Amino acid sequence: GDHGAGSAVFVAEPDRSVALSLAGLKLRPPTVIFLAWFGPRGIASIFFGLVVLEEANLAHEELIFNTMTFTVLLSVLRMD
Repeated sequence: GDHGAGSAVFVAEPDRSVALSLAGLKLRPPTVIFLAWFGPRGIASIFFGLVVLEEANLAHEELIFNTMTFTVLLSVLRMD
């Protein structure tokens, strides 16, 4: 039989919502594409967290950053 019949090709593309949310930050297009592409894997979450930590004067910033990064790392390792 024809094993190729009914096969589908999955093509990943950058997450447009991440790209749109970065519009006001005046980042270079390659940076926006990188963050939009890998955003679902957590890089965008870390980036946005860093933006908040940089702009806000929060207590326990190191703990917040470490918790955020560890959570993203676990989610990436959990994805099969």
